[in-house]
Amino acid sequence: MKRFVTFVRSPGDLKEGRMRLFIRDLTPGKRKYNAQHVLANLSRQEGPAELLVRTGTGTEHQETWFIEILETLDNFVHGRPYGQIIHQE
Repeated sequence: MKRFVTFVRSPGDLKEGRMRLFIRDLTPGKRKYNAQHVLANLSRQEGPAELLVRTGTGTEHQETWFIEILETLDNFVHGRPYGQIIHQE
């Protein structure tokens, strides 16, 4: 089974269904650690590939996720840099 990893600010940011994510391939071989920006279907039930989830500091989230890659997207995200976002409450 293929394995990927993604980094999120909080594991609560993930939801089942379609999401855009940056992932890294953990499958041994020539393309190991290859990064991709993808549109994927996430699920907690068995799927085509396993997705490991880590926080920005590298702490691994213990819940098991599965991923089905639907489309490979451009390797950038349009918008303002994170430091320029004003949080409104």
